[in-house]
Amino acid sequence: MAEIAVLMSDFLLFDLQKGEPVGDQARELARHSKTYNAHSNFSLATPNSDTGNSYFVSFFVDERAGEFAEKIREIDGVLSVVMKPELGLP
Repeated sequence: MAEIAVLMSDFLLFDLQKGEPVGDQARELARHSKTYNAHSNFSLATPNSDTGNSYFVSFFVDERAGEFAEKIREIDGVLSVVMKPELGLP
């Protein structure tokens, strides 16, 4: 399982926290999350202390994490995507 840290705009995060996202960008991120079986808990988003109006959110992906990261990098409102080392037993 890989962890992907995403820095996203507050607008994108707030839309994702709704039951059904309304903005195109939030719907696209939700669609990719479903396609790649990526899981996240938006209520655990961490505010970015360096700049306002953005939050760090972790996504956990079992397979094809690299593909998921590349897809979401292209979404407006996604400011940065960093793949962390694989999680699990050695």
